[in-house]
Amino acid sequence: MTSVKKKSPLWEYFDINSDNNKFAVCLLCNVKISRGGERKKAGTSAMKNHIKSKHPDEFRALNKDNAAAMPTTIYLAIPGTSSSSVAKKQLTMTESF
Repeated sequence: MTSVKKKSPLWEYFDINSDNNKFAVCLLCNVKISRGGERKKAGTSAMKNHIKSKHPDEFRALNKDNAAAMPTTIYLAIPGTSSSSVAKKQLTMTESF
């Protein structure tokens, strides 16, 4: 089996099927989930949908963990513009802390 980079936190709940790497196996219920392809064509949407519908507590935990890592957007009034003009600005790492 080829080594695969696993960036998604969903991989905490899945392993790649040893017989066919187009599938992932849920570690919670042993259900085989299609990954939609191989290598770069393989995705995690079906895995996310499985966790969301079959294991809602784990899905909530994943979302809670991801919410802490998501960037925050703030709205700024820009001097010299009308009060209805507002610009979005993503916080820098320094501003976040």
